[in-house]
Amino acid sequence: MLQLQKVSYAYETERILSDLTTTFRERTVYSILGKSGCGKTTLLKLASGLLTPTNGHIMYDKQSLRHPDASFSYMFQNPNLLPWQTVLQNVCMPFVIRHRKDAMLEKRALHLLSQMGIGALAERYPDELSGGQRSRVALCRALMTNPRVLFLDEPFSALDVMTKEQLQDDLVALVQEREMTVIFITHDIEEAIIIADEIRVMEAGRFIYEEQNPLREQIVRRDTEQALSYKRLLRSVLEGAYA
Repeated sequence: MLQLQKVSYAYETERILSDLTTTFRERTVYSILGKSGCGKTTLLKLASGLLTPTNGHIMYDKQSLRHPDASFSYMFQNPNLLPWQTVLQNVCMPFVIRHRKDAMLEKRALHLLSQMGIGALAERYPDELSGGQRSRVALCRALMTNPRVLFLDEPFSALDVMTKEQLQDDLVALVQEREMTVIFITHDIEEAIIIADEIRVMEAGRFIYEEQNPLREQIVRRDTEQALSYKRLLRSVLEGAYA
């Protein structure tokens, strides 16, 4: 379990979060919605140990979190693939950094690439890939360490709609298979509904909405009245926050 206890954070004189207390449970997928500048990315960096709070405490497995835990993994909007490394080498990079590399790791990487439908691209280089393919490689790399907690900061926002939907489906399948905790930052209401067990809306460094996703087990892209109604509810929360 990951907990933030009365956490505050400021960039120089600008306070981003103030006395935020929240809990992220194990094996749960969270979507955090909110406009730019509301504190979403700062929250993710604090929760993952990439930033140290100005005040308050962050607890992980009942221990104070002072730096990124080895069981954490990350994926950001920019895939940040190394252009001089092949797809396979990029996916194995977390273990190269830790000075661990063997045939079993490559076998695991190839299995992940196959699961994502890009096994045939293992020996290609990033500049030979489409944007969607690069995002798939970045997701494979993030999953290579079998993380307990996966942090995602708008990883699909730069992709076209069809590619984004395919990656959302791939992510949901991979997460369900691994039973990990996921904290997913997005500004896309439909994406939040598709991915999350629980949806939170953030404004000015605080949560103004925290609810279980009532559509989690449904195919929400079908425009059922229930799906449309819930999207309208979330949109009204967002618009009310921004008024």
